[in-house]
Amino acid sequence: MNRRDVMAPAAGLALLAAASPAAAQQAAQPGGIGTLDRIIRDKKIRVTAEVTSPPFGILGRDGQPDGSEISTARQLAWARADLLSLAGRTHEARAAYSAARALERNSVLRGYLDDRLAALG
Repeated sequence: MNRRDVMAPAAGLALLAAASPAAAQQAAQPGGIGTLDRIIRDKKIRVTAEVTSPPFGILGRDGQPDGSEISTARQLAWARADLLSLAGRTHEARAAYSAARALERNSVLRGYLDDRLAALG
């Protein structure tokens, strides 16, 4: 099995966000590299959200970003952990669940992440 057979979790998430893989490839960056290639190379998806468009993005009373776009960005963090777990990359999944838990403000979702961490052993 080669690298193309097993898609990197970040690339899988990018495909969900893009209209199609071709659209992601056509969105070339100044360096001439496509978005999908950059995500695979960096192993990161950078998510931005505006905090001036309630209810999608606002600053909460504590001065931290909040809203539906922010919640979706946080869910991407634990979706990545789920994908790593499914791929059998337990060590990386454990680190990703821990990072996602640190970002999560919702106690129910933190409980879910705790359960997923415990399931990894």
